[in-house]
Amino acid sequence: MNTKRPVLIAIAAVFVVLLVAIILWSSGGDSSQTKGRANLSPNEALLMDVMIFRQRVLDGTSRALVESASPQGQAALQGLEQEFAGSISPETAWGLLTRTSVLMIGATGGEQAMSAFYNPWADVFLLLEWSRQKDRWQISDAEIVMGDWFRMVGKASVDTQPIWLRGNERRSGALALAVADASRTFDALFPAKASAAGWRELLGLAQPEPGQRLNRGLASLNIDAVVLNVADYLAPAESAPPRLVGIRRSVEEIAMAMAAGKMAEVLASASETEPNQREVLLKVDPASLSELTPIFFIPGSGGAVDTLFLLPTRQLDFCLSLTFAGEPAKLKQITLVPFAAVVEAAQKRAGGAK
Repeated sequence: MNTKRPVLIAIAAVFVVLLVAIILWSSGGDSSQTKGRANLSPNEALLMDVMIFRQRVLDGTSRALVESASPQGQAALQGLEQEFAGSISPETAWGLLTRTSVLMIGATGGEQAMSAFYNPWADVFLLLEWSRQKDRWQISDAEIVMGDWFRMVGKASVDTQPIWLRGNERRSGALALAVADASRTFDALFPAKASAAGWRELLGLAQPEPGQRLNRGLASLNIDAVVLNVADYLAPAESAPPRLVGIRRSVEEIAMAMAAGKMAEVLASASETEPNQREVLLKVDPASLSELTPIFFIPGSGGAVDTLFLLPTRQLDFCLSLTFAGEPAKLKQITLVPFAAVVEAAQKRAGGAK
């Protein structure tokens, strides 16, 4: 058996192993992060504690809820966990929210600070309030918020369809725009030197009705939908449509080739890949593509293309979009969506506009 073969991880493992290779302290655990804390800025210390929380979710959700939070924060996190009572487990929901999301931090100028895990696939924010405890930060409050509610600061009706799936734009571009909009909104609401105090009142989330209950219920459904989408993509071959089986076989071969450093060969068959994307993709380290996880599949209908989004488990600051067309389905285009670069560009534009 070839143990180096890239793996398209089954649904039960998707949210268990995702991000393990890119967590900053994955080789050292929490203890390796205690050194040098006195020299960290508030932003750096907060980032460290947010990442420790994410790692603890990877190790086991109950540990994360207890060790990263104050008693008040534990109660808030446990309250959210009770909302994850749909067709997936709370562990899977926490995994999706923390390990397949774009991380943002802000409002570190006071005794409270904010972080957000924005999941563009579900168009849901996990907002965490952190309270300063000497040289550390602890979660003191938490909420899950629909994308529309957050972007419009609690003043909009909520469309349950994720924003990147609306309209007729190319999905990879719409996904990047969703991340950019999320970053701009978060930075506007929680500037680095501001205080996080009063964030629930600001977002209309101080009372159970309508804010808390509406957002928690709809966000839970959207999280379920993402996980079930992957489950449908990974359906057993005997129950899956022949076209889907063919696409999965092609994706397996494409993943193997990319991990083996054969991106040029893959791109030769992806004839509709844009020139600037070809240049970027040829520079991607093959090691970062050794394991690819399906995160969302959009089946074509009526002659439309099929689109699959893959997350590299070793470097989660980008995703890949693969489009297939024809009969049988053939790879037509590959697009890299650079989440980290999108957030950085949004921050620079916002800074230049001030």
